[in-house]
Amino acid sequence: VNTSSGVFASPSVSSVDRYEAPGLVAVELSINGLDFSASGLEFRYVREVLVRTIQPVFGPSAGGTRVNVVGSHFVSAGAPRCGFGEAIVEATHLSGELLQCLAPPQAVEASSSMIRVSVSMNGLDFSRSHAQFSYHAELSVRALIPALGPERGHTLVTVLGHGFDNTAQLSCKFGSVVVRAIYVG
Repeated sequence: VNTSSGVFASPSVSSVDRYEAPGLVAVELSINGLDFSASGLEFRYVREVLVRTIQPVFGPSAGGTRVNVVGSHFVSAGAPRCGFGEAIVEATHLSGELLQCLAPPQAVEASSSMIRVSVSMNGLDFSRSHAQFSYHAELSVRALIPALGPERGHTLVTVLGHGFDNTAQLSCKFGSVVVRAIYVG
């Protein structure tokens, strides 16, 4: 606090809380250990969040993939976040077992890049449990062979390009119809 220039800093105190059972507790401050404030502010202890799985497990390096995080002990109060490695993004609380977040952009060094996904209910304390999300290079489709077929469908179409990976979710979309694709290396 520099009183000669008229600049005052608001004092703050950091405290390490000890474990309590889940629930609300009053938080008060004392400077002599006997006389405590009467602010009426409360701190909520919550169960430790667990990450079981995420879906999908792949996304483009440009980001923007809507990722569902399945786990337990997700609470609607607070500031839920997803951590993708060092990047932290907002999460949407959908239920006690489901959060949703958008994967942030990520530079991809090789053909794919694995990132650890964890969650936080307060934006500070992230889960010890996690899942893996894999970023892939941008997909590029440069040709279709053949480029036309009968309206009844069932035409075997070869898609040429780069950035393809042989995954269980590999698929093609023809208009609004999604079909399973087979990777041919």
